[in-house]
Amino acid sequence: SDPSLLVSGRMTAGESSSLTSADYRVTVDGTTSGTPDTIDITVALVNADGTPVTDTDGNAITQSYSGLTAEEGTFNSVIGGIELEFASGDAYAVGDEFLLQPTKEAASAIELAITRPEDLAFASPIRVENNINNLGDTEVISSFVTNTTVDNTFADLGASAFDGAGGIHSAGSSPTGAGGVGAPAEIYFTSATDYQVLDDAGNVIAEVTGATSFSNMLAQAEASDPAWPSEFSAMDNYPGYDFSLQGEPKAGDSFTIGYNTDGLSDTSNGLALANLQTADSMLLNNNGADSLVTFHESYSNIVTDIGQKASSADISLQAADALKSQSNNWFQSVSGVSLDEEAANLVKYQQSYAASARLLSTAQDLFNTILSVVS
Repeated sequence: SDPSLLVSGRMTAGESSSLTSADYRVTVDGTTSGTPDTIDITVALVNADGTPVTDTDGNAITQSYSGLTAEEGTFNSVIGGIELEFASGDAYAVGDEFLLQPTKEAASAIELAITRPEDLAFASPIRVENNINNLGDTEVISSFVTNTTVDNTFADLGASAFDGAGGIHSAGSSPTGAGGVGAPAEIYFTSATDYQVLDDAGNVIAEVTGATSFSNMLAQAEASDPAWPSEFSAMDNYPGYDFSLQGEPKAGDSFTIGYNTDGLSDTSNGLALANLQTADSMLLNNNGADSLVTFHESYSNIVTDIGQKASSADISLQAADALKSQSNNWFQSVSGVSLDEEAANLVKYQQSYAASARLLSTAQDLFNTILSVVS
């Protein structure tokens, strides 16, 4: 195959929990020319030594796909929480293989970012506060920030509503431009089930009617009201924050959203970080979302697995040493030299030599006696 052909990969948004420690082997099964070109592939999860990753039943984890778009800029979602781009169109050949290793260097890239406790960002970048004159018992149960990218020109579609100057976009400075609305800055209830999303100037951005829950207030507004600015939706993640309420609101109740200047009396980020300890966010044995465990459980499983393999290797080493010793003893018993046995033989040979010498000496004496008689 042509070594210049490449396959690019990236993580699928929102699917990080599906990413495994395995490598991804992509095999081209076929291509079809067209507008656009398409490609058929098989994706297999493999271990570092090239052996297949298996599920709990011992079956190799693999998936085939047909008719995927093969053109630059188009990513196709596959198993394991990744997306693939086949920028070379129909130039790929059947049998071409590509290996992606999205987590191979992850551990080595971990670095210490801060050394002072005061540098820990325990506060959230936004603050959601209820109006002191609210009549209902509604309260904020969570607020979260998913994007803090600053780009007031919006050339970067990943820009958030944060302006980089200690605030959020006001009317005229948001993606809607001059004469448009600003970033969401207030929620105003017109009834117990209806509410408006307003910017900092009081302009209505969107309205929600018949709300059955108050989770993800801004996401609900974007999904339910066509008036939600298309310029907001065209961004990857705008405004980049949201919040949830709990309780029974009354008409006229409101909640303001603003930049959390100085982060006073706010540990929401710290609490969210602490909650990661008990959150099921790590895969167990590459078996999919049904096998999610906590960081602590995942670490314990790794330690247990390493300990088990080390113990097994030690037992194998001891068995190999015993077999080596047994073989060596057998070899020595067949072809080796026993010093004790050889010493005994030397004594025996020495005694035999002495006896033979005595016999010769006696024979000589007899011979000399006979000669003397004759003469």
